Amino acid sequence: MRNLTWLAPAIALLVAAGTACAGEGDPRPALQVRRLASLYGMKEEKALPGGRTEFSGNGHVLIVAPLCPGALMDGRFIPLDPPPTGEAEGMAVRGNALEALTEALVAAMVGPPPAVSVPAPAPSASPAGGPAPADDPPATVRKIVIDPGHGGDFDGARGRQGLLEKTVTLDVSRRLADLLRRHGIQVVLTRDSDRHLSSNLREDLKRRVDLSNHESPDCFISIHANYAASPAVRGYEVYTGRPEAVDERARPPAAELDNASRRLGADAPDDPSTRRALFHALQREFRSESRELAESIRVSFRGLPTEDRGVKTAGFYVLKWAEVPAVLVELDFISNPEVEKRLGNPTHRQELAERLARAVGTFDRELAKTCRETR
Repeated sequence: MRNLTWLAPAIALLVAAGTACAGEGDPRPALQVRRLASLYGMKEEKALPGGRTEFSGNGHVLIVAPLCPGALMDGRFIPLDPPPTGEAEGMAVRGNALEALTEALVAAMVGPPPAVSVPAPAPSASPAGGPAPADDPPATVRKIVIDPGHGGDFDGARGRQGLLEKTVTLDVSRRLADLLRRHGIQVVLTRDSDRHLSSNLREDLKRRVDLSNHESPDCFISIHANYAASPAVRGYEVYTGRPEAVDERARPPAAELDNASRRLGADAPDDPSTRRALFHALQREFRSESRELAESIRVSFRGLPTEDRGVKTAGFYVLKWAEVPAVLVELDFISNPEVEKRLGNPTHRQELAERLARAVGTFDRELAKTCRETR
């Protein structure tokens, strides 16, 4: 995984310094702007006309002023509500303003998601179509959670000849798990039989993602089969989470941040706004890696007797709340009679599993390369 240790001091500092700056009449924790800026390497400080203060370092510039309802981060306006309080040296932000400023600093440090360029997987010389060998042995992905879609009371889509989505997803997931385990990767299945995790659909989805977050894997892959009203539609799709789909009011991220903090070796802060800022920072960091994994799967699937429908974004529950790079794979349209026949064939299912395994190998090498370049 990409190095996320830079978030650990953020959590520790926000916890330690939070209540120290709390102002009268506002119980929410606050943090001095100069301390927050220095955490991200912006240690040079200069007074500007009008009571403004400029913080700079690492190629970034932050300008803040007391009681001003906004700040400038590299020339971009960041709304601050409530505005900073205190004089220049003791100027502090709290609540939503602390969250907004933290996210702006994290965004500046992480930068925009890099352009993804994934090479086509070479023919595998490894047994059973697992991750192909490379000059640099993969050492980044050590544990994966595989989520076979549906199960138990939830059949998922049904083909016109009666093939059930839950049957296909479980079989392909088991085959993929076997391939990955042969190459030393620890695999956790959210289900390993025809069962549901809860008779309530939303609770079933919640338990799947909770299981994944508890395991702290290196990535999460949810496997499904698609359905369309027209029997002619076919093709594979790979989904990543939609950034705007995360609604902090829908489910408090307390458990998510507790797990993320444990992985970083830090204590989770108590302030809800700080929790949201750090949780969203983690999701932003994983967004580009989710895209890389999705593109690896898309490239690996090329050559199948179907259509490439691309990488897309969606607000699927399991993608919203995963704390790791996460994708949802729609193998093909079970509603297409020809596709349904292929999906019912064990040989085709094995090929799908092998292509997914090779995609994991490609993703692993890309991550390892990224980690070396950012050290």
